[in-house]
Amino acid sequence: MSTTNHPVTPTATETWLLMASLVHDHSAAWRAFVTERTGMPFSRFRALRRLEPAPLTASALAERLDVDMPATSVIVTDLVARGLVSKTSDPDDGRRKILTLTPAGRDVMADVRAHAQAPTLIQALDEQQRATLHQILSTMQEHDA
Repeated sequence: MSTTNHPVTPTATETWLLMASLVHDHSAAWRAFVTERTGMPFSRFRALRRLEPAPLTASALAERLDVDMPATSVIVTDLVARGLVSKTSDPDDGRRKILTLTPAGRDVMADVRAHAQAPTLIQALDEQQRATLHQILSTMQEHDA
């Protein structure tokens, strides 16, 4: 009697663990590159990245960065002082601040993209595989907002 080997579909948890391990294992080099290229702590780059798609309130940025409001305030104050982020009052609620990437902030993001090298595990993918992975990650990001 012969049994056919059917691939087992990985669980969401198994997929998450694999993705988290791959990203974590290669994050040190990425962080070092970004810090050296931008001349600022990686936390500042993370904030710029979160503000890149659209302006956010300070509390929404704190939530997306998974840091408390005092830490977010330090990050935002630094980014505003560097001219990378603008901070304006929310027209609907003056107590809330709206954070927006400035043209200089967009230039920093463009510069990092222009000079970054993807880890070999991404470079090993062919064009179609990269497109598929990018599409999957973009879909995941949309559900994270």
